Parts: sequence; structure tokens; C-alpha cells
Amino acid sequence: MSSKVKFLSFNLVSQDATIITANTENAFFLTGNLKDPRTTKKFRTTGTSAAVVFDFISAETINTVAIKGDKYLGFGFNGDLTIELNATDSWGSPAFSTTITPNPTHNIGYVTFTNQEYRFARITCSGTSYVELSNIFIGEYVQMAENSIDFGWTYINVDQTTVSKNKEGQKFFNEKPFVKRITANLNLLNQVEFTTISDMYNYHGNSVPIWFVIDEAESFSDTQERFIDQYYFVNDLAFKNSSFSLWDTSFTLEEVI
Repeated sequence: MSSKVKFLSFNLVSQDATIITANTENAFFLTGNLKDPRTTKKFRTTGTSAAVVFDFISAETINTVAIKGDKYLGFGFNGDLTIELNATDSWGSPAFSTTITPNPTHNIGYVTFTNQEYRFARITCSGTSYVELSNIFIGEYVQMAENSIDFGWTYINVDQTTVSKNKEGQKFFNEKPFVKRITANLNLLNQVEFTTISDMYNYHGNSVPIWFVIDEAESFSDTQERFIDQYYFVNDLAFKNSSFSLWDTSFTLEEVI
């Protein structure tokens, strides 16, 4: 038995070629910060509204947008976030538009839709004194017909707080944020799936973040955003040839902070 999953791998936002511009920009919180995976490395406006345009230089396939707020402070905007796609940098009547309603409890917002092919994307939202944006994924998901993780996968929200004691045994806490960690197996991958997963890991390694989506349909969780997040691979992926032309592998993901 298994659970369907998606990987959000090639992030158009963080590519070197992508040009990011905004209606306003705080000199200390530049649009370039949106290419940085750290949630605390943020873009900030000088006013209460944000309109951020992403130029991918050429038309790209887009079917997913995901956002994450500052790990410590959460989202830096109010209400929904609007995503628009267009062939040109003109937004009077964009070709495609949708919204994300972020989940503040889990600090994640996510939306997926049918494949679109456009060069430009625009994100708009508003705030109280200013707008801040942290992590954004724009691109397409990786999900094959049989791409699933076996039941028995584990999820843990690790408390990174360190504890020390004085000579009387009293405890002192150096509080640090919780960090999500998921460990899972991908078994009986066919050759196409093996190639896709192997190439994907070769692209990310242990230093390039990847987004992971499980239970998008909320079939066994209270909300899909509980497990969705931006992660790093913790381990090198080893592939076992378990049967003729079939492969097994396992991985551990740790949340990006």
C-alpha cells in the first residue's frame, strides 16, 4: 500500500536567468532575496501593496505555486495571494489567474492547476504597513503514474531546543524552532521512475531545496499543509535493484528554515 506524492523540483523563481521586479522595494529587503531558500531572507515593499513580476525569459510550463512564510514570524501579508500568468508584462487582462489562501498554522500556501505555458508571472497581495514575502515556488510538479511512497513513512516535528542544567538540576532552555523531518521509501520504481528520481536528486543533492507534497486530497490528514514544505535531502539516495528493471530507494527530508 502507498500514498501518492508530488515533488516540486525545478523552481523558476530561483533560477539565475529569472528577472524579478516589484512595484516598490525596500533597499534592505531586495527582490533578489526571493531566490534565497532561507525563510528569513525576505523581500519587503515600502508600501501596503505588493505586485511582484517574474520574467522567466521564455515561456515555461507552470502548474503549481507554493509559498512559505518566515519560520519565526509567519506570513508578511494579509489575506489571499493572487497569482497571474501572461505572455507579456502587461496585467490589465492576464491570461490566467488564481489565488492561494495560506494556512497560517502551518505557514504554507499551495495551489495546483492545469498546465499553463507563459513567460511572465505576477504575485499580488497587501499588508498592514508593508508586505514581506519569503519562499515562493513557481513551476511544475513531478508525479508519475506509479510514483508513491510505501506506507510506513515517518513524520516528526523535531524540537531543536537545547537543554542545560545547573548543579541543582534546574533546567535552562535555549529555544529554537521546530523542524519537520520525513523519512520514506520509494519501492519498485520502473526504469522511467528511476531515471526521473535519480536525475532529480542529482540536480538537488543535499544543498538545493525541494518541495514535497503528500496527501494533497486530505484523505488522511486534517489539512494538506501539515506535511507540505520546502525541504533538503538529508541522505544520499542509494538505489537497490530489487527485481528485474525495478528499483528501491529511501530518503530523508528536513525542512528548510
